[in-house]
Amino acid sequence: EYESGALYNVPTLSFKTPDASATYTLTITTNNQSNYKLDGVRVYHPADETNETVQNAYANDDEQNAVFTQVRQMLLQDGFNTGSVEGAAYTDQVRDGSHTTNVVSTYTDYGPKNEVYLATGNGIAVKIDNYNPDTQRVMIGLSAPEAGAGSVNLTNDANAAPLAITSVNDMYYNVTPTAEGYVFIQNTGTSLIAVTNIKVTGADTSAVTYSVDEDLLAYAANFDSLEVTEPTPDEPDPIPDTPVQNDSISAIIHAIWAQVKTSIDRLFGRL
Repeated sequence: EYESGALYNVPTLSFKTPDASATYTLTITTNNQSNYKLDGVRVYHPADETNETVQNAYANDDEQNAVFTQVRQMLLQDGFNTGSVEGAAYTDQVRDGSHTTNVVSTYTDYGPKNEVYLATGNGIAVKIDNYNPDTQRVMIGLSAPEAGAGSVNLTNDANAAPLAITSVNDMYYNVTPTAEGYVFIQNTGTSLIAVTNIKVTGADTSAVTYSVDEDLLAYAANFDSLEVTEPTPDEPDPIPDTPVQNDSISAIIHAIWAQVKTSIDRLFGRL
């Protein structure tokens, strides 16, 4: 619980270790400025991607060669500041219809250390270098930590797409970058939106890098003018027609009658 209100499922600490057999001690010390509620410690052990079965399973779900990049670290990279376009990510804040850059020290000294918060109207932009739309898939980690009810507009190729965020837990959502690899996420609701990671899967993900340039800033500034279109839902696989043979009709009728008779038996006793 912060001075601005209560937040849920905020990741306090996250780290990787090459030694899965080691023993670790977690110590948490709180101050008198907020209430801290610990709901759990989560330990993840990724599957062995050198295993052929694992490789095939990941490939079937477009999850092979996944590369995760924390957005907050991208924002702090290379000393991003308001006087240049250094850094791997760009945040903006809408003030009186204009876009201005947030001071990066805000993210260094205050707030969470594993995610970036977007207030209403705020957005974050990044350019994915070496992005290949034919062989790669991009997902963004988002949550609504205040109440599990928020909304954003996401880059959807040449347009934008609305997306409801209904979970306080970090979830991954598909995003389609522009042809230039630009991605912009804008908070369009009244609740805070947390942005955690960018995940890229597919071929040649090791070559993916992130950057900011003047064209990306122009794209972010003009994002509000893009057409917002609902994403096309995935079509379910068609159910093949199975012709019913004449000799099967009688069996179907008898099966239905048996079910009806069983129900009657339970209500009134056997007939």
